Amino acid sequence: MLIFGNYNACMKCLQFGNDPVIVNFSSMNESLGRLGYLMPNLPMDMNGFFDENQYTLAILSNEQSFDQLMSIMIPLYEGRDVFICITNDSLNQYLNGMNDLLMGFIQNRYGYNSAIINDEEDFFSFYRPDFKFTTQGIMNLDVDRKQWAQMKEAERIKQGGKPYYEV
Repeated sequence: MLIFGNYNACMKCLQFGNDPVIVNFSSMNESLGRLGYLMPNLPMDMNGFFDENQYTLAILSNEQSFDQLMSIMIPLYEGRDVFICITNDSLNQYLNGMNDLLMGFIQNRYGYNSAIINDEEDFFSFYRPDFKFTTQGIMNLDVDRKQWAQMKEAERIKQGGKPYYEV
């Protein structure tokens, strides 16, 4: 299950998760690994919105961003819970917009719905079977996982690793 929420709510729910992964996206807590590459520098329009197409391009065309995206999607594919800590500061329009973009991107590309929690009790109000990949989403994830594996293999070889067929 993919859960977005403030740091305190996420930390309290960790004990109930399924081999959970917890990361920091937009919360101000610095004790967790940050998904900084999933927050590209994009301009807001006059109404305070971001262009979803620009966000998609920024995520899929940058290796570090794509790697961080896969650090969310692969555990979900494995059936693990992923907690993404976000800010609940309603006055920060930029961070709120980025939170919405990430949730929307995952929903659009993989068909995976996310839950938002504000406190520990919220975690128990969701019906887990509602949170899964769509068929098209799995197909997109298969393509992305293959691309990610090729990217990681190329990185391994650049760092001095030998191709497997030469070992």
